[in-house]
Amino acid sequence: MTVKRLVFIPLLLGLTLLTTTLEAAPADSAVMQAGSPTLQPFSDLTAVTGETSAALSALGSVAARRVASLQFQTSGTVQGVYVQVGDYVSAGEVVADLDASDAWQTYYQALLNLESAQLSLEVLQQPPSEDDLRVARANITSAQAAYSSAANPVSAEQLAAAQISYENAVLQQQALETARRHMNGSANEIAQAEAQIGAASFNTEIARLQLEELQTTDSSSAWSASIRIRQAQLQLQQLQAGPTTSELANAQLAIERAQATVQNAQTALQQIQLVAPISGYVTAVNIAAGDTVSTGSAAVVISDLSQLQMTVPINELDINQVKEGMNATIQLDALNDLAIPGTVEQVGWIASTSSDGIVTYAVVVSLNTPDARVRLGMTGEATIETGGTGS
Repeated sequence: MTVKRLVFIPLLLGLTLLTTTLEAAPADSAVMQAGSPTLQPFSDLTAVTGETSAALSALGSVAARRVASLQFQTSGTVQGVYVQVGDYVSAGEVVADLDASDAWQTYYQALLNLESAQLSLEVLQQPPSEDDLRVARANITSAQAAYSSAANPVSAEQLAAAQISYENAVLQQQALETARRHMNGSANEIAQAEAQIGAASFNTEIARLQLEELQTTDSSSAWSASIRIRQAQLQLQQLQAGPTTSELANAQLAIERAQATVQNAQTALQQIQLVAPISGYVTAVNIAAGDTVSTGSAAVVISDLSQLQMTVPINELDINQVKEGMNATIQLDALNDLAIPGTVEQVGWIASTSSDGIVTYAVVVSLNTPDARVRLGMTGEATIETGGTGS
């Protein structure tokens, strides 16, 4: 039993297929080529010489009005073929696909990159947290303290005092951390203890920076400290002002680029599938699982057998008698007991010349019959009722 699969990619119904729709094609596309060894065109004049014929007859073969020739849009290895000749398929069914391991990996990575770009924009748009502002203000305080130390001569007493201040800050932080490790209090008490440790850590860092500045002052320290103050102030101002227009535009551009990458990955996934564009019967399967395929060749052919037609060549001397909408009768060689009514659908405008110099034009005649015995490729004769008159 042949397994059929439906399209499994959500946004992925845009598969490009090379579809030959004979219904919309001009009649000239079906004209027999010069030198064709198949059916020879002729016209029967049913009236006597000097009269236009009341009917014209020509040979042809039964074909589907709509035929879809499916091609892969990318090269690869065939993973599966889910139909065989004679199967009926509905429009939208997956009839074959290629190995997609690399394509799926690329698609998932593209989704992750898109989520990352979207998250970056969200973070950029959020107002600064209290922690961010506290750190920015602390940086200003630290820079100002460094400037004060660099701008004033450092005495031994000041250096000793800074050393003691730093050591006391370290001892206080260590004491708080020791107490926290041995604490077995409530969640609120633990949170308060951790907040005290954070404040102590902040004080320790300030003391360390102050001591370091006292120990390393030189002639350029005051100037450097003033620059750091200005930088810290600008950082705080940027936090309070929020993102710039340029930053927002760049973040949005990153999202758009990520979206384009996702769409490209989706297209690649679509290209590994052959999806039936029409409902009909599979009339050719030219691939098998494991085959290596490339673009440009028909892998699966689907024909809509609900609408049949016959293309016949009409001699250039008679073509002006044929009009669209004229009635016709088709007699098939294999079903000589069946007279099939038909209608002229298209009259060609481009001539075809055979090897013996006969010029003909292609005329498409639809077959109006539900008879299931009529098959593709059956040969026969179409007689077009032209309604000719005497001269």
